[in-house]
Amino acid sequence: MGIVTAIADITALDDEKILGALIGDLEKETADSLSDIKNSSVRAEKAAAYMLAGFLYSEYSAKNISLRDGLTCIDSDIIKCQGKDYPGIRHEASGRPYLEGIDDLFISISHTKDMVMCSLSDVPSGVDIQKHVNMKADIAGRFFPEDEAAYLKSADASENDFFDLWCMHEAYVKYTGRGFSEGFKDISFIKVLELTIGEASAYEGYFAGRVKVPAGYSGGVIWRR
Repeated sequence: MGIVTAIADITALDDEKILGALIGDLEKETADSLSDIKNSSVRAEKAAAYMLAGFLYSEYSAKNISLRDGLTCIDSDIIKCQGKDYPGIRHEASGRPYLEGIDDLFISISHTKDMVMCSLSDVPSGVDIQKHVNMKADIAGRFFPEDEAAYLKSADASENDFFDLWCMHEAYVKYTGRGFSEGFKDISFIKVLELTIGEASAYEGYFAGRVKVPAGYSGGVIWRR
């Protein structure tokens, strides 16, 4: 059981010509699903995330990457991900994405301002990436379990810890496929903060860890044990 995550900077997609070319390389139904998105930034983020998912599948099929036990993180150039014959991206009723016609592999995607993240795994998984913005730690009690909320209010908490924990919870609800109905307060990821980024902690039934991302961002990943 293993997982590969990839991240990509998508600032080049601010150019509509480059974005149009990237969307044109997507499988037709996948590309068509983007046509109703009026916000160009959101359209670019989703298109890049779909392209990155296809790229990971292509690299895995070509045996350039392997789903070895544990977590592997790679950086990708979104422009160089283009021009491949990728499978279509579809969504379950819950919104969880999957590769059309491929039953033995799983994907998860996430996007935030200027960055996208995707995972490919042989077990169910979830990923999340978040750009850091101004956030008051005192709102943690509204979302997080008591131990996380208390830590975030303490002098030991760093500015990044809120977003690291947020990413872990977001990744978890993507992993389960139940979305925000799952709730953030049912499980604590406080021990993940004790790990080196790129390492994972074993929970009951799954692994959880932070992903190496550029400064100013946080990333998290969950995958089944």
